[in-house]
Amino acid sequence: MVEFVFKKCHMSTKKLDFLCDLMALLLVKHHDSPPFTDHKDLYDIIDATQLGDVPWQCFSVKHTEECPEVIPPWMDKEYDFWFRDPSMMAQKILANPTYKDEIDYDEISKDPDTHGSAFVLIILGSDKTTVSVGMGNNEYYLLYASTGNVHNNVFLAIPKTDKKNANDEVFRMFHHQLYHSSLSMILQSLKPLVTKYEVIHCGDGHFRHIIYGIGPYIADYKEQVVLGSDIYELLSPDILHQLIKGAFKDYLVDWVLKYLKLIHGTRWTEEIMSDIDCRVAAVASFSGLQQFPQGHDFKQWTGDNSKVLMKVFISAIEGHVHEDIMHCFHALLEFYYLVRRNVITKDTLNQIEDALTCFHHYCQIFLNLGVISTVSLPYQHSMSHHHIKAVKEPWQWSSKHNTLGQMLMSNQHLDKLAASCVDFGA
Repeated sequence: MVEFVFKKCHMSTKKLDFLCDLMALLLVKHHDSPPFTDHKDLYDIIDATQLGDVPWQCFSVKHTEECPEVIPPWMDKEYDFWFRDPSMMAQKILANPTYKDEIDYDEISKDPDTHGSAFVLIILGSDKTTVSVGMGNNEYYLLYASTGNVHNNVFLAIPKTDKKNANDEVFRMFHHQLYHSSLSMILQSLKPLVTKYEVIHCGDGHFRHIIYGIGPYIADYKEQVVLGSDIYELLSPDILHQLIKGAFKDYLVDWVLKYLKLIHGTRWTEEIMSDIDCRVAAVASFSGLQQFPQGHDFKQWTGDNSKVLMKVFISAIEGHVHEDIMHCFHALLEFYYLVRRNVITKDTLNQIEDALTCFHHYCQIFLNLGVISTVSLPYQHSMSHHHIKAVKEPWQWSSKHNTLGQMLMSNQHLDKLAASCVDFGA
């Protein structure tokens, strides 16, 4: 019942109280009572659950260097960072019996201090998300960490200023320093565990010596620029935004439109795009393939739509574009499906390299025809998106006033429920 009303339906407090009262009326004739008297009773029980409990912590940072006579608002503001201890979260993941058959414990043998210890790679990533527009400051900066199985969400602060100071060198430097110093603080608990093991009770029932390592950092391009001066060798692309929304939607699809206008003119291009839209609408029903019965306006693609439309766009443009453009799309799709595999072997890396080489080769047609002047992909993709469940859904469940605290509690409640379900089923 708890999972149904809180997780699947996320029933409002009023509706939950009504449900409890209704159940009480139905059960009274059986001399019984519902499991919860009201919503407060339900929340108290979830809060008291120790399973999956890693409490939120907070620290604040503000500008401390010399200030000008007229102090801009961003210099006088404190920036809050909410996080959960990454080492404790890693322990919870490793202890989860759900993953007992899915974790490979690679042992470290070269260093005598860590000989026989299992190596656990911590994957990091960050992204800014917007949950609403036109209703004040509703942007959140989410940092997530994972051992490759489950994410631990962290909310970073986003320093803001007016347009006048946006390109100010002092503000930009503070933005960079804030980013780096916050990551250093958040990851502090992992630092000693990179060289000295800790004993962890793992999900398969065994106790192991665990050594952690910081692995790839997945980020959008502009975040990579902020981070790149220190950890450029760890940076990894964001597949959704840099490959799907970036290379596919914001570049290739846009280049096709420019190509059609260059070859056929504006009027005929509109006719062709209407035909392409009809082809998208006519896609037959098939497992895993979304349909668009009314067609689709290419200008309104979201990230999720782009993933779906990638699968049908090649067939939709066939006959309307040059053969080399078709090969260009084929190469990008090949690259996409290869890099999203769960296991990347040496042979896969060779195939990825071949696909990338083909992509750049066939991209030359856009250059040769004057559609574009250069091929420089990781630059213009959209940074605003609305799909992160750790932010979007908890924000929708909130009262929309002082939302962050409510969002943090929703995330913690969901983690506890998930851990309880695993424990009950073990």
